[in-house]
Amino acid sequence: MENYFICPDKKVMSCGDCIKQCRMKERCLALPLLVYASRTRDLNRRHFSVTELLSPTLQMYLKATRGELIKPQSILPSAIGTACHAILEDCLPIGYAGEFRLESDGITGQMDCIDLKGKTLYDYKITSVYKVASMLGYSMYKGYKEITRGKNKGEQRYGFWWTPEPTGLHDYGDYCKQQNLYRILLAKNGIEVNDMYLQLIIKEPESKVKETPLKKPCYLIKLPKMNDERLWRYAQYKKDALLHAIDTGELPRQCTPKETWNGRRCKDYCNVAVHCPYMNGGK
Repeated sequence: MENYFICPDKKVMSCGDCIKQCRMKERCLALPLLVYASRTRDLNRRHFSVTELLSPTLQMYLKATRGELIKPQSILPSAIGTACHAILEDCLPIGYAGEFRLESDGITGQMDCIDLKGKTLYDYKITSVYKVASMLGYSMYKGYKEITRGKNKGEQRYGFWWTPEPTGLHDYGDYCKQQNLYRILLAKNGIEVNDMYLQLIIKEPESKVKETPLKKPCYLIKLPKMNDERLWRYAQYKKDALLHAIDTGELPRQCTPKETWNGRRCKDYCNVAVHCPYMNGGK
């Protein structure tokens, strides 16, 4: 199945043709990065990774049956994350294991790092300041706020502001499900895990971090355990739904607003949105 790049002038070119010969005056990225961006996984199989199953079923089905439309610049964070994982894999001390894949019941997972003696699982995430602040218990709102210090003290200023989440909840997104599913996979393969941590590395510059309640560019946070039976049943349901769609050609249900991040995912982060019949008038 052929995938396509969106060139800087918004025209579309197949990844293969782009790699052979750029149609523009000069390349938008170095060729190794374009080769990296063109690589996508073949989803026509009977097993799926935890990451794939936590993605919207419709998105995964369209990736399995349609070509992807890729913005080359969008893969840079992924490339940086892959490079970071490779560097840290070479730094594992004795008693640690990293970057290994396990499978059970058609569900696979690749763990970043595990302290075998301490029975502790770690995962590295290069992510946004917004996600880190949400995981630490802050919520963002847009509106007016009174300035409490400096020469503008007492004035009302409009902008984006952070406040401790009133409910006291920490929004881990799918990261918590992902690590708990890895923990379950490890247990099914005879490896016990007591604790799970995310090593968060903020990708924005320090100036952006200072606009939030965060005080540093890296955080190590502990994740709570989820119910094993319920979570594994959910993963099996997602796997079966994807297999059914691929086997029968039956279109999965429309993604929920939560899955699409209220439409932002469809607009800027989904490489198969162009094929989505729910977005394109039912075509």
